[in-house]
Amino acid sequence: MSTPDYTEAAFGSNRTCVSSCMMEESPSYGSWMAAVMRTHLRGHVLEVGCGPGHYTGHYADLPEVERVTGMDRDAGVVAEAQQGAPRADVDFRVGDANALEKRSWQSIVCANVVEHIEDDRAFVGTLAEAVAPCGTLALLAPAHPRLYCQYDLEAGHHRRYTRRAFRSLVDTTGFRVDRLFFFNVLGAMGWFYAFKLRQRSQVSEQTSRPMIRIFERYFLPVGRAAERVVAPPFGLSLVALCRRPA
Repeated sequence: MSTPDYTEAAFGSNRTCVSSCMMEESPSYGSWMAAVMRTHLRGHVLEVGCGPGHYTGHYADLPEVERVTGMDRDAGVVAEAQQGAPRADVDFRVGDANALEKRSWQSIVCANVVEHIEDDRAFVGTLAEAVAPCGTLALLAPAHPRLYCQYDLEAGHHRRYTRRAFRSLVDTTGFRVDRLFFFNVLGAMGWFYAFKLRQRSQVSEQTSRPMIRIFERYFLPVGRAAERVVAPPFGLSLVALCRRPA
């Protein structure tokens, strides 16, 4: 099996720009994402493909989480993460998912990474092997192949997932899928408008920051409240919450 490259830097400057802007201008997005995964993150959590640590602290804030280790293959982004606000319950390290000790982690989380991996089944299988018996795995990835656009291509996305394909990805590991659901329905509508209807590929910081601030202030609270009550029929992402059998 070839070694997958899941580093933040390898995904391209567009992805880094949008991700950084999203977390700077919309801090509530990270807390929302962590909240929908809360049932399957506990104890000492490993975040694979942490990049500069945008989501790591939000995972650590969850009530059942004792500590989070963010791991990435790229030393540069790990150094950037380490320069952030220090926390006793968060640490970062340079590491390779292929070198993880088998059945050693109670919980593993991997968000917005598998779409960048050509052999996604082998990669998710590697993560699954590192989860302890009765441990949990939380995955998030872009949804809806029909939303795939030039931006996805330039950002290094090999695919966007259907529900069936995302479930199949987990089923090959032998894990049980406790929940699989769409996430961020209003974000999907915004993506369709910005990147499909307007055919936008290059995203500058100047244009993305105002859009994200509007999303943070007006749309995110509405979407978060609505999705707490009703599972959306579509969304910008898919979330799979999984468990290794005993």
